Amino acid sequence: MLSLIELVLGSALLFAGRKLYWLLAATMGFVAGLYLADLFLPNEPETTGLIIAFALAFGGALLLVVFQRALIGLVGFLAGGVALNLLLGGMTSNLLTETWMAVAVFIVGGAVGAFLLYKLFNLGLIILSAIIGAYVVMTGFGGMFPLSPTLFSVALILLIAIGILIQLGLFRR
Repeated sequence: MLSLIELVLGSALLFAGRKLYWLLAATMGFVAGLYLADLFLPNEPETTGLIIAFALAFGGALLLVVFQRALIGLVGFLAGGVALNLLLGGMTSNLLTETWMAVAVFIVGGAVGAFLLYKLFNLGLIILSAIIGAYVVMTGFGGMFPLSPTLFSVALILLIAIGILIQLGLFRR
């Protein structure tokens, strides 16, 4: 069930993230909820993690809609940090084995993501939503059909490119 939710959520973000800007905040909340539930409640059933993930997703989207201007930078920071860690982690498995390196990469990616969303809102939203959406889609797909790391990375990069191109095309209309 989780894989199907990831496929639907990731696809919506991948292809319509700019039009549904609140979905980026919701997806970041969902991913954070799954991660935190797995980290702090590893022996609980999957439904517990889903409840936590949906609660954080709803909270993230609601906060972004209510406090849009103030939270744009925070959402950009989180999405950029996660995106850069995902991209570098997928390309070089040795780079992010040290905690300090993963934190440094997160901070750099976060700064870039915050800048993109704050200064170049539409373009930043397209890029970040395509990266996060593609990753969530591939995670859902990988949950149903195990993929080699190489195939996962190639498909991820292709999905990111397709998502960016589709969103840019929709943006120009």
